[in-house]
Amino acid sequence: MDRRDFLKAISVTSAAIPLVSADAFSSYSSHSKNTRLVYHRATQITAMDIEVAEGKRLPFGWKAFAVKPGTEDPSVHLSFDLEGDVAYPSLRLRLCSVMDIREEMLIEVYLGRTSELIGTFDIWYPIVIQVFELVIPPEFHKRVGREGLSLKMVKGGTPAWFLSGGTANATNQLLTAHLLSHSTDKPTLNNFFPSFYSISSIQQFGWMEGCVLDGLYDMYKSTFNPLAKRVFDQHLAMFFDEHQRLSYEGPRSQILYDQIYGIECPLPIAVITKLYPDHPAVDLFMAYCLNDLREESNLTTEGSYTLAYPMTEAAVARNDKELAELAIHHLLIRSDRLVRNGHIYQRGTSDGMVSFESWARGVAWYMQGLVRSWMALHNHSEFRALPGLETIKRLYLSSVEWALQYQQKNGLWYCYLAQPETGYDTSGSLGIAAAIALGQKNGILPADVTKQLVKTKNAVKPYLTPDGMVSGTAQSNKGGEELQKSGYRVISSYASGLYSQLIASLPDPK
Repeated sequence: MDRRDFLKAISVTSAAIPLVSADAFSSYSSHSKNTRLVYHRATQITAMDIEVAEGKRLPFGWKAFAVKPGTEDPSVHLSFDLEGDVAYPSLRLRLCSVMDIREEMLIEVYLGRTSELIGTFDIWYPIVIQVFELVIPPEFHKRVGREGLSLKMVKGGTPAWFLSGGTANATNQLLTAHLLSHSTDKPTLNNFFPSFYSISSIQQFGWMEGCVLDGLYDMYKSTFNPLAKRVFDQHLAMFFDEHQRLSYEGPRSQILYDQIYGIECPLPIAVITKLYPDHPAVDLFMAYCLNDLREESNLTTEGSYTLAYPMTEAAVARNDKELAELAIHHLLIRSDRLVRNGHIYQRGTSDGMVSFESWARGVAWYMQGLVRSWMALHNHSEFRALPGLETIKRLYLSSVEWALQYQQKNGLWYCYLAQPETGYDTSGSLGIAAAIALGQKNGILPADVTKQLVKTKNAVKPYLTPDGMVSGTAQSNKGGEELQKSGYRVISSYASGLYSQLIASLPDPK
């Protein structure tokens, strides 16, 4: 597909997706077979005028407001189009972070006029496009509409930025600051797919958005649902300008143009390569791999999934043997350094030091990289006999056998597989299960483990929010092992991407 065809595709498919713009809804109702929902967006937001730090940028030209630290009085006031009783018995305030922050923050929420404390947002190391929520006690429901809500930061030294509205690409109700009134029915997958098949599931370009795009692609290939493909194209259009130049924010919200920031960045290019093999992003990635990427002294398991796997897809698309061999090298060297003493370590240094022992997401990245890379190369006749490819299959099979030993009776894995005190992690559990399910679907595994994988699928359902986002996720790994072992959990759309990957590889993916 050339540039004109690609731009035509994304313009058509974006227009075909029904969205509720930030300016269009003050109350928006949604009814599934189970949970009933009403969204009340913040109709007016009063906040202090704060500039975004130099060199950084809010995503996609979206509008945002900041809660300022160090003020005696609340620095933000939210008003809502809400009068009288709320529609359903439960009410929660939602805020979506849109700036990388690397500290712990506490933001108190008060009634707007009487300044009665309602509750506190406990926000640690938020990533860009991450939803945080606060359940509002019933005794405050009627008064929220009359008084509005005020926000005050009582811990933290950095302004906390939250989405207030979209511009050219309008967000829908899940991301804009809002109140969600909902029934108490248990959410199901009927709630999951409407939020996932939308702009609400978009993440930062890199490993997080890559998880989402893989989920959309896997569902499209499994169900032939055109909506999955249209949403994929709509997501993709958000990261490229009219010249198909990559334009995005890096992991520290820094402005980046047409460059790969590091090994965790290229994951989205794997699926771009499958659908649009002639896209300029593939050229950009290949140049990075063959010219800019140096031998790594410090290795992580992420590179199996975020680097080696996109390499294999690009190698197949462009029939590039050198790139295929480089991908195999990156997989094998990670296995050699990071698998030891009966564990898979997320991180290893050139002097032999390892850390993050059997951390669930690190295990998932290792397994995902092995199985997806093997599938890409094995399915290409010219690469099937490459040295090391059968070793990759063997490593994958041994990792499946090893990981299943740590799966708990409910179908989940602990955040650190061998450390129950670290608690369950939905993202790591889904990533591991999805990697196993891919092997199962493609006939690689010697035994049927469908029952174990269905357990994981069902175990995550109670972690769905009323509108279908996945909670129970260990926060992004910016706070080191202390944060990962703390039990702190968040809502993250990359976990939804992993959930979709799992569902797509199971029988009857719906």
